[in-house]
Amino acid sequence: MSAPVTYQLKHPITFTFRGPDGEREETTSELTLRRIKGKDLRGMPPGEVDQALHLIGKCTGLTPMQVDEIDAEDIAGLGEVIEGFMPPGLKAGPTSSET
Repeated sequence: MSAPVTYQLKHPITFTFRGPDGEREETTSELTLRRIKGKDLRGMPPGEVDQALHLIGKCTGLTPMQVDEIDAEDIAGLGEVIEGFMPPGLKAGPTSSET
């Protein structure tokens, strides 16, 4: 995969934005993920779920608070997209020596 990927959310999320004109809500039913860069991998937290949430935020431009609102089923699907961006040597999961 070389181009950004658009992922259709199974469970759309609604964000509340506060601005000078008051609050407005926006519902998102798809997210576009760009390819992963070295800077996205830098400072990754420990733990597989935290790493996935970190990369989802980096690749979509969402804030941590927005990423927290994504349904678990969609997190799994987004994780598969991110996994497709990773070269074989950096893919998540146990290596053959750990199984």
